[in-house]
Amino acid sequence: MHNRIAAKARSFAEPFLRLSRANKPSGQFASGPPSAQNVADIFTGEWSSKLPGLSVMPGHADLFHDDRIKWMDKLFEIKGKSVLELGPLEGAHTKMMTDFGAASITAVEGNQRAFLKCLCVKELYGMRDAQILLGDFMRFFESSSQRFDIIVASGVLYHLSNPLDLLENMTVAADRVFVWTHYYDGDAINRRRDKNLFGSPQQIEHHGSPYTAVSKAYASRAIKWSGFSGGMDQTATWLTRDSLVGFFKNRGFSVKIGFDDADHLNGPAIAICASR
Repeated sequence: MHNRIAAKARSFAEPFLRLSRANKPSGQFASGPPSAQNVADIFTGEWSSKLPGLSVMPGHADLFHDDRIKWMDKLFEIKGKSVLELGPLEGAHTKMMTDFGAASITAVEGNQRAFLKCLCVKELYGMRDAQILLGDFMRFFESSSQRFDIIVASGVLYHLSNPLDLLENMTVAADRVFVWTHYYDGDAINRRRDKNLFGSPQQIEHHGSPYTAVSKAYASRAIKWSGFSGGMDQTATWLTRDSLVGFFKNRGFSVKIGFDDADHLNGPAIAICASR
């Protein structure tokens, strides 16, 4: 009798057990003891940065040892300064500025997965004094009148449809601004395979001053990548080199230029340290 009851119970339960095994959320759990590598593996295939001491894919950019940030530190001396970082991506530059002795770092990231990666990096490398915020940094400026000693915008300006508005906000909120960005150079762009992604140069006006810009579309393969770190719109606006430099000079800033590379892999690029 007992055996028959047990057999019926197993027969009744088996479909539910099969369903449970089939739907087991194995991808949501880490195996093995806690480790830093477990944290990095959450975003396997999505990393842009090489994480020191860890193995990540594809992780091709050595952003934790970035010469552009070292150059900025020599000019601005980050130690003891309050820093606003726009678009921290994966927290690599945040880590560098923490190591340089920034008094505080407020980093605003709009991409949800990039934000989560920043939180992972903050935990992995003990960046206790860095505050990572999730949201649109343009809205951040609208909702805050806070000023900072330094504002850092590396790799964000060329993803925006309204880059002049961001530049305006930065020059109001700080007297030291670091920008690394791509820019439009007609000769250099015409030598590129992706030149069809660029529109024709247009004259635009901002607060009474003329600037030159072009519309730039994203390649479809870039948008489809799970680690996509571009902007929120289908197209972005690239300013010319003269327009970038001219904007800061029109606002009374002195300008230092570094890493100016018209043949950069992803398009003409420049680093600017502007101060007044």
